[in-house]
Amino acid sequence: MQRFVTSWDDVPVVMDIPLACRILGKSPEWIKQKARDGEFPATKCGDEWRIEKDQLRLYLTQNRVLNMAPDATV
Repeated sequence: MQRFVTSWDDVPVVMDIPLACRILGKSPEWIKQKARDGEFPATKCGDEWRIEKDQLRLYLTQNRVLNMAPDATV
């Protein structure tokens, strides 16, 4: 199994939690909790979670922008 994903071309249209973990560097528990809280774009299919490639790319883009935004409370 490949440790790092180096190209979006290698990512399937719909992925499972282990692949999303490799892309994000997060644990399965983190992804599942964020998905349950509505903060991560994953969908439960039976007993398994699935993430769409386009939704993950959008999530990454939006969170990069949010993390770079100046803190309004300062």
